[in-house]
Amino acid sequence: MAACIQPSSLIAAAHPLSAPLALPAAQSAQISAFRTTFPHIVSPSALPALSPSAQARAPFRGGYRHRIGAVPARATAVRAVENAEQPAAGGGDPALAAAAWEALKSVRETRPLVHCITNFVSMDAAANTLLAAGAAPAMVHSLEEVEEFASLASALYVNIGTLSPDWVDSMKRAAKVVSARNRPWVLDPVGCGATSYRTKTSTELLSLRPTVVRGNASEVLALAGAVSATHAGS
Repeated sequence: MAACIQPSSLIAAAHPLSAPLALPAAQSAQISAFRTTFPHIVSPSALPALSPSAQARAPFRGGYRHRIGAVPARATAVRAVENAEQPAAGGGDPALAAAAWEALKSVRETRPLVHCITNFVSMDAAANTLLAAGAAPAMVHSLEEVEEFASLASALYVNIGTLSPDWVDSMKRAAKVVSARNRPWVLDPVGCGATSYRTKTSTELLSLRPTVVRGNASEVLALAGAVSATHAGS
């Protein structure tokens, strides 16, 4: 539920959540350069640890398998909210856990409209997760309405799983609108590093200052490497 917490900002490396990744020196240097360039985004090590029961229920989240998922979307959404309602067990920060709980209560009380531009595979999962948390999701990606709709939304979620020139344009337009209004938005750089197009799209969206970058370890490392290379060459 990293994206449901209202943090200053964070990189949500999908696994593990409770401890920093042990990285080779070169990759650690890339991450350090990334953090220097984007100081408003911080490490996932600040997140509370998942409870043992939550860890046992969590689906595998490595590579692309967690994108497809072996658990029904509705069940996953309900479990995610259940996990957020339970105090963090052992090693978690009580203050951060309390802040996460207050954020969840706030979502349920205010029912924010969340504009989602996401891939076809995850639309159902994203909608059900947001509904379970108490938000009001809307899947809107048409160029003809994306800016107008983004201006109405309380938050934006961008998942680059489905890419085409029109979709990328919609993502950028929506991100610019919410950024200009100082509203939170989440970037999910699916497959960053797999192709040059995905990596380029991810770095361009990152320049629009997302509140949260949510990715698995390989995606975050690829994004950090791309940013590091860009600044090294400039």
